Amino acid sequence: MGLLALGCGPETTADSGSASSGATSSTGDDPTTGDPPQASLLEQCDAPAPCEPVSHDPGSNFEEVDPNLECAIQQANLTFLENSVAELTASYCDIGCSGTDVLLVGGSVLYLQTWTTTDVTSYEELMRCTLKGPMFFEQCQGQPFGENDCASFSDWATDCEVVDTVSCP
Repeated sequence: MGLLALGCGPETTADSGSASSGATSSTGDDPTTGDPPQASLLEQCDAPAPCEPVSHDPGSNFEEVDPNLECAIQQANLTFLENSVAELTASYCDIGCSGTDVLLVGGSVLYLQTWTTTDVTSYEELMRCTLKGPMFFEQCQGQPFGENDCASFSDWATDCEVVDTVSCP
């Protein structure tokens, strides 16, 4: 199982629509419907987490290459080219935290879930997307975080659709 640290990162949405209407709390019922909480993507499958979380805060140096983002980009390429599986997470903290969790599932499948946390962690709807190909990621390697087109995991995805569960590898 992956580790979901209370790190922090820019809140993002997938290309084919916002997932902002499906927030649920991990510590209680959905505050708007009373439904059980949405599970964290990273708690649903037991996949390797080969990279450290991509974590930033207002004091981060956005002019340097982030080795954790470089690792995540390399993992996306491996997933696409070698049908490997991996969990990734990115976060940004200031007063609260927000982030994106990703499960790369062999070839071009990517599950994406954004989350926020202040007193409790709330997860957005789970999205199943198509992972962009290696040409997208080539331009990102070796780029400073603040100028990197791959810094937001949601930018890695196209053709997203809301799903209820993950098809674990």
